[in-house]
Amino acid sequence: MRAEDAEPVRVSLLGRVRAWRGDTELELGSAHRRALFAVLAMRAGWTVPREEIVNAVWGEAAPASAAGNVYTYVSDLRQALEPGHRRGRDRILASGGGGYRLQIDPADVDALRFEVLRDTARRHRAAGDARAERAALAEALRLWDQTPERRANGQGDIGPAPERSPAAQDNTDPTANATLDDGARREGNAGRDGNANPDGNASRDGDASRDSSASRDSSASRDSSASRDSSARVDSSARVGNGASHSGPAAVAFDGIPGPFAETQRLRLGELHLATLERHAALALADGEPETVIADLSGPAAEHPVREQMAALLMTAFERTGRRAEALALYRRVHDTLVEQTGTEPGAALRETYERIAGAQSRPPVPQQRRKRGDEPALVGREAELAVLRRAVADLAGGRGGLVWLEGEAGIGKTALLEQALRDAAGSGCQVGRGLGDELAQRVPLSVLAECLETEQGADPELRAAVETFRAGDDVGAVLERAAALVRRLCAAGPLVLAVDDMQWADDASVLGWHHLHRLVGSLPLLLVVATRPAPTRPRVGLLRTVLGEAGATVLAVGPLDVQRSAELVRSVAGARCGPELPVLAAELAAGNPRHVRAVVAAAARGEMLPIGDQAAPGVAAELTAAATAHLEPLTEEAREVMRAAAFLGDGTTAAELSAVTGRTPAALVYALTEVLAAGLLLDSPDDTLSFRHPLVRRVLHDGTPTAIREMLHRRYAEQLAGSAPVERVGAQLLAGPSELDGWSTRWLAEHLDELHERAPELAVALLRRATRDDATGAELRLDLAARLARLLLRTGGDPQAEAGWVAARADSADLRAEMRWIVAVAEHRRGDDEAAAGVLGRAMREPGVPARWQVRYAHLLGRIAAGRQPVRANAAVTRRVSPVSPA
Repeated sequence: MRAEDAEPVRVSLLGRVRAWRGDTELELGSAHRRALFAVLAMRAGWTVPREEIVNAVWGEAAPASAAGNVYTYVSDLRQALEPGHRRGRDRILASGGGGYRLQIDPADVDALRFEVLRDTARRHRAAGDARAERAALAEALRLWDQTPERRANGQGDIGPAPERSPAAQDNTDPTANATLDDGARREGNAGRDGNANPDGNASRDGDASRDSSASRDSSASRDSSASRDSSARVDSSARVGNGASHSGPAAVAFDGIPGPFAETQRLRLGELHLATLERHAALALADGEPETVIADLSGPAAEHPVREQMAALLMTAFERTGRRAEALALYRRVHDTLVEQTGTEPGAALRETYERIAGAQSRPPVPQQRRKRGDEPALVGREAELAVLRRAVADLAGGRGGLVWLEGEAGIGKTALLEQALRDAAGSGCQVGRGLGDELAQRVPLSVLAECLETEQGADPELRAAVETFRAGDDVGAVLERAAALVRRLCAAGPLVLAVDDMQWADDASVLGWHHLHRLVGSLPLLLVVATRPAPTRPRVGLLRTVLGEAGATVLAVGPLDVQRSAELVRSVAGARCGPELPVLAAELAAGNPRHVRAVVAAAARGEMLPIGDQAAPGVAAELTAAATAHLEPLTEEAREVMRAAAFLGDGTTAAELSAVTGRTPAALVYALTEVLAAGLLLDSPDDTLSFRHPLVRRVLHDGTPTAIREMLHRRYAEQLAGSAPVERVGAQLLAGPSELDGWSTRWLAEHLDELHERAPELAVALLRRATRDDATGAELRLDLAARLARLLLRTGGDPQAEAGWVAARADSADLRAEMRWIVAVAEHRRGDDEAAAGVLGRAMREPGVPARWQVRYAHLLGRIAAGRQPVRANAAVTRRVSPVSPA
């Protein structure tokens, strides 16, 4: 029977790595064999080079026998996959192109199917079809079902394959998602939730006994006590989807599989699973099914107690089912865990949820001022902005309304300024109402406006009725008139401040409501304040900014702190812990962003810090990941892909380089580049190169990627840049790649060395050292590269003696041996050891077969030594090339 006529092989990676043909499970063998199989399955239909397989399975701890082991594992897997295979037939596990390829349909791999379904859900979401989005998410979640009877017959792993999405059809390499995640960042960790931390410290010892209970939560460094016990997972009666049963605990992807690739995928897929659970729960809440949310999230929330978005959804579900005490208890547990494990308190979104629920039974008759926390951050360097806000509050207290628009990047301090202004307003006797935009609020029409106008006794009955009527399909105009009438009544009782934080997330109807209310500030004691990010901006929010600006709004662009004020903030936050090096580190990484400064201080306090300079970082602290994630949340997936690629290419990259490594045409990159430039994440220089506005964001994106994957991507990018980018850009990628150069890399270096040493001599030396210490480099090529390294070191003032001596002892060419002896003598003379130099020259001149031109060169150098003349200069000693020296 031909391979194409056989039943397809189905693969499960969401749990233990297993495979079936029909109803028969295939024996995949040892943990390392399964690890190799999983690497190929995650890239089904693609050829994976052998060196990438070695890196993926063993990483930095690869044994000397790794290449042979790969061959053995492949042979064993072929026997398991096709025990009766005949020569000449197509294989399921094929070889070619220096690697191996698993020839199966990606739709038959549950992990890839899961990502296809998530992409399908995103497309439904973009189209506004919430029901179809929820159905796709439910089907994706069912793939994680680990009930044994469903595993036995293949259900819960691989079901009927859905239509392949464009994202799946473009053969995008799954390893491109191995860094900060896409939708998991935006969907699962809104706000300051930093639990999506790539584990930069993932073990790479390849030990097959790796604990199969490795945490799916990428905040494992903050939540080391999270249990994998099934009692802490989703309850067996939990419902996922539109009434579908989720029967059993969720899986741990790549369970029990060793190696850095498996660890990366375990973290990445686990984070995607949690984000999918959260998104599905948000849709269930919008559909009026809080019981479903409680069933689906109770287990995961217990397992991941610092995941704030999940806690907020579960608290809301508890509230809507009348279980208010449980909602408040959940908040207290999250609060205490965060304080104990991270030294931080819950973010704004979770605090808002708590304050709404906690104050639901006893409120005065005016909109509530946000509760003052006992440890509000110091507003260092914001005196000018605060003075403007205080003038607006003073004018309001005097009976004059106004408009203020605060804008700035994530973490720049907009919320702190807003909170201080609201405290000042309340202290001046003003009424204060506040709303907060978030992704969940975007799906609920008028939610932000209604929250802003909610009184301490609850929502105004007439406004509530109007809102419900509007949500049922009535005209928005009636609601806005009710809102305006309520504002007039409140203003009749005293000056009123209404503020919205994170307006970029507000629902469109609430944005329209702000259009409506701004007309009242000229005749009422009403101050409207908006805080938002400058970009990317939805059209309605951009229009609102224009309208308010034309109406006389004060626009405050909150920018980064200068170095002096940044250091002041470091000292204020760190107190006695602040040493002289901490402000320097904060200045380099934080770039004046207060949230970044605080993240650096918090990470340094626990010793979890990225180093200064180009040293390799052992990992990325949770606070740093959270700070970087806040910038990436609003971006589209295309923009996040550009940011990931730019992080690996480094400052000085160009649109052409990004096009080469992402596979997108320059025209296709325009929108994504425009988005990240408008958001201020990348800066465009006059020479058309790009650099990161926030070094911290680049460090997290790059250093948060496990070493094996990071090196693999650098090596791939080098080859993709070759032929179009300057040689120093290709060389920099090779140097950041694997510690041993492969065949292509060594050949490229030999071909471009002359140009590279002219443009970047230090880089050329570093790569030559790497190539010449590798036994895998062919003997003849290694000898040639070592000779060229000796010439380059002589020319640049380095010490070439070891390399020149090594070549002289092995070269067959008398001319090359003579040249290397001359280089050793020149190096000794340059060091001031004329006796040693003369000894080298004397021995060299007595060797048989020394070419005459080198005898003349030796004699000339001996004459210089005897005359006590200064050492020869490097530029006079060799030509400007590192090709063989011409002894003129």
